[in-house]
Amino acid sequence: MDENIKDLMEIEQVLGIIYFSVDGSVLFRYYRQKEPQGIDGWDLSLFAVALDKIQEAELVFENIMLYIIKGRAGFLLTVLGRSAPVALVRLNCNILLATLDKESQKPKGLTRFLKK
Repeated sequence: MDENIKDLMEIEQVLGIIYFSVDGSVLFRYYRQKEPQGIDGWDLSLFAVALDKIQEAELVFENIMLYIIKGRAGFLLTVLGRSAPVALVRLNCNILLATLDKESQKPKGLTRFLKK
């Protein structure tokens, strides 16, 4: 998974990644530079509720774009510069999400040793 995150962050104009669950809790986040101010105060639960029926979205603003894709365990939000290669970002996000989905389905605790 770390290799997939590194590949995504190395794409030109990718400014950050936030992966948050369907209840809005942040599972992990990475930024190209220092963490933006005020981001800890975000209530992502409302954002997750609003995106519940949406599989994939691109939000374009004056200086940045947000690419959001839904996985089994939550949403992957990628912050991009305006000239980012969106097709390459989309491909790497799909690869990362597939890895995250596989990890979320792995059995935890003693159940991983017990098979039918």
